[in-house]
Amino acid sequence: MRLIKILLCLLLVGGGLLEARCNDNEWNHIDTFYSRKTSLATLSDFIGESNIRLKFANKLNGLMYEISFGFFHLNAQNTYIKTKEHIVEWVLANYEIESSISGESNKRQREILTDIYSEIVKESLWDIECLKEKGFPSKQIQTMQQHIEPFVEASIYLQETKKGIKTFDYDEWAKKFLR
Repeated sequence: MRLIKILLCLLLVGGGLLEARCNDNEWNHIDTFYSRKTSLATLSDFIGESNIRLKFANKLNGLMYEISFGFFHLNAQNTYIKTKEHIVEWVLANYEIESSISGESNKRQREILTDIYSEIVKESLWDIECLKEKGFPSKQIQTMQQHIEPFVEASIYLQETKKGIKTFDYDEWAKKFLR
């Protein structure tokens, strides 16, 4: 909870961002909050499951698929990852991020996704703050804060790994941040 308050203070210090966003109808903030939460869950799953591609059989299958221009079919795990990539690409497009994650290494994908992940978390926190300002019931605010707290922690973890403070660990990510 303290972490959320610190992040909120840092986010709200700048040039009137909160005022501009809080002019919306409270239902817009609720809808966008839960949409963002879904996007964060999708990104978390994709980041945590991308180690599936590290398996030799999946690398070989993916290579055969690429070399044969799709003549050889992808195995079930690679098909699953490709589907997740398309969903993540859609999330990136919704946030007008022009980077593509397709064909990138796991580390590069995390680097691309870290900044958008952090941005979505910030926007979610702003939605909560706007609802507080509008007098939304505190029980619902607390529920929303509980929903976003794991994503705040995940965002910090991703930033630390991107900066080299920590080394990304799939087991730790799965234990702490996957649903």
